[in-house]
Amino acid sequence: MKKEQAAQPFDGLTEEMTIELAKDRIIRQPVLTKTTLATLYDNFDDPYEPHSYAGLSSITQIGFAELHGQRKAMEDRIAFGTQPAFLQLSENQRCTALFNTIAKLEQVMDSHYLERTGSTLCAAVICGKDIYTASVGDSAAYLVALTNEDEAGQCRRLNVHLHHPHEPSEEKRLEKAGKAMFSRHHRLMGLAVSRAMGDTMMEEFGLIHDPDIYHDEINLPQKGKAFLIVACDGLTEGDCLTANPQPESTSIFELVQKNSRCDSQKMASVLAHEAIKKGSSDNVSVIVTLLDHTQVSVKYMAVFDGHGGTACAELLRKHFHTLFSDTIQQILDSSSSAILS
Repeated sequence: MKKEQAAQPFDGLTEEMTIELAKDRIIRQPVLTKTTLATLYDNFDDPYEPHSYAGLSSITQIGFAELHGQRKAMEDRIAFGTQPAFLQLSENQRCTALFNTIAKLEQVMDSHYLERTGSTLCAAVICGKDIYTASVGDSAAYLVALTNEDEAGQCRRLNVHLHHPHEPSEEKRLEKAGKAMFSRHHRLMGLAVSRAMGDTMMEEFGLIHDPDIYHDEINLPQKGKAFLIVACDGLTEGDCLTANPQPESTSIFELVQKNSRCDSQKMASVLAHEAIKKGSSDNVSVIVTLLDHTQVSVKYMAVFDGHGGTACAELLRKHFHTLFSDTIQQILDSSSSAILS
């Protein structure tokens, strides 16, 4: 087994890397720029100015691509990094750590009075053979598993439920809360999601901020391989890409299968560009990494798909790593205190 990557948590947004940056909607003519994602985001003064970018973290081997696409403003953000202390938690504690981190993030949103600005959140944490996924809204995490020689396999969404007001589980929740009358034409008072970060004005109409948390154990054939993909809904908007092969459509599985020997940045770019090619009119943000069960490490990937402005997604990307680290440590400290007492 390989050793843990680092003894301390690592915020991938602070890593200096070579980023393909283009002032257009789909990275037609990229300029290679050595910078950090944090610096890149800080310098995006005008979200309406077209800009797209892609890169690869040499520390985490996480690749990403964010395309402005056809949306008026680029409102997506991402985060990634490592959290070694997550390994020390039990399964229940890991789920609690994700839930509590998101609750703390929503407190940050509340402190900034984000009444009409919001964001989805989808975060996936890789811990050996275990993947923990937290989702609020309709961004998604996909596991693509390939068997020997990349000949067969499957793609499945890890966050089973998307938080659309017309989804059966959300319909029941809204009905129970007495808010079903605010859901019309697959929207909650005009909003496409029934759960989100921020959007505090929508709470009176049934919107909540609670995440769904999932735990999956991944077992691969000896010579198989698997990829984890976290993406905003722009990747599959209007079924431009589907999870698995369907008649007259391109699937995420097929694209991963054809590009399984590419690095994570290339694969993220292939997926994002194919979504635009197939008709997605949204921003498209994709993060990809190859799962390596021989490595004892914990790394996370998160996508924040903003709406009504960039403020909410910006706050999420700025605070996710720190609050996640703090929450893990608080749980560890609490466990130590309980043992001592």
